[in-house]
Formats: sequence, C-alpha cells, structure tokens
Amino acid sequence: MVGDSDAGAGPVSSCVKRKRTSRVTCVQLEILLSKLEATPHLYERRFSGLQGKESFEKGWRKVADELNQLPNGSVKTPEQWIIVWRDFKNWACTKAAKLRRERMRTGNQGIITAPLTEVEKKLCR
Repeated sequence: MVGDSDAGAGPVSSCVKRKRTSRVTCVQLEILLSKLEATPHLYERRFSGLQGKESFEKGWRKVADELNQLPNGSVKTPEQWIIVWRDFKNWACTKAAKLRRERMRTGNQGIITAPLTEVEKKLCR
C-alpha cells in the first residue's frame, strides 16, 4: 500500500526519546515506605492549609534527597519517586487481588502466585 512505510515515523516519534533511569533497590523501597508511613499527607496526597501543596512538594523533595543519597541506588527526581511509589503500590495491590481470586476459585486448584511480602501486606490492607 502507498504510505505504509511512513506509518509511525512522524516528526514527534522520531525526535522524542525518553531516558530510562536505573531500577530502585529493595532498600530504597523499604526506606520510601517508612518515610511515607511517618508522613501520611504524602502517602494519601492530601493537601491541608494554605501551603498544603507547597508542603506536599517540599516533603517529596526531602524524601527524594534522602533516597538519592543511598549508595548503589537509583537517582530520581521527586516526580519520578512519586511514580515509583504509585507503580509499586498498584503492583502490590494487583498481586493481592490475584491471590484473593486464586483462593476463591473452585475446583481444588493450587495457588500459583507467590505470597505477599511484609511490605506488600502493609500496602494492601
């Protein structure tokens, strides 16, 4: 067909390339969880008061600075750490839901999914 060779080769797709950052370590995830448990307004994304948003952003900058200083860990911006947190929480809750579905199945089938870790249990209460 005419024009099929140009499909997906538009000016935007050829110019914009995102750089991948390194993976987050288990130590960084555990510290992230402990920091967010200590500051629930960051965990729940709730703004309070006139400077609520500024407090939220300042809190995430502080958490990001502490996580970025760990040796052999990933270095990310506060926005990237928020994405890491969101993705990890979603992944853990999806795993918990999959485990619940496997337990509820009929037919005496075994559970295939690995059990939840302590960190994942804290996230999906």
